[in-house]
Amino acid sequence: MPTDKTAETDKATGAPEPTEPVGSNEALADLRGTTLKGNDIRFGIYNPNYQKELNAEMPEALNGAWGALCSVAATEEQLNETGALTNGGHVWRSMNYALPEAGVPGLDKEASYKAYEAEARVEGGDEKYVLVHSVDPAAATKTTTATVGQYVGTAELLNAVEVQ
Repeated sequence: MPTDKTAETDKATGAPEPTEPVGSNEALADLRGTTLKGNDIRFGIYNPNYQKELNAEMPEALNGAWGALCSVAATEEQLNETGALTNGGHVWRSMNYALPEAGVPGLDKEASYKAYEAEARVEGGDEKYVLVHSVDPAAATKTTTATVGQYVGTAELLNAVEVQ
């Protein structure tokens, strides 16, 4: 079986490293829908390069999978109260919830800046973005649908809608 001798190899696993540059806009998933309040919503799961970059910048307790919830019509406050469930029961929480749940009191300014800078690379335009996190790295696997709804301080997903 021919091998690609030009691909770099991950020294820890021997697996080929992604050949796309860090910061590529290609996402593992880009799912869209409309909330019950009529707001457009987009849930994007970051590609492996973003996952790696954000995990390197964040405290170890926040290692896992990363994505963003985006909307033109919803406010940032609404997005901060929004989360997603994907295939396999993976839960994606906004940083509002991910930080205290991971036992991280807050991010320093530099880490916060880098996280939101990476988040903003996904799309431009009028959309507002909230970084979302899953503690399970397997949550970054590609999926065709997700359920997006409000958490409002509970573990239960309320007013949920499917995005695809």
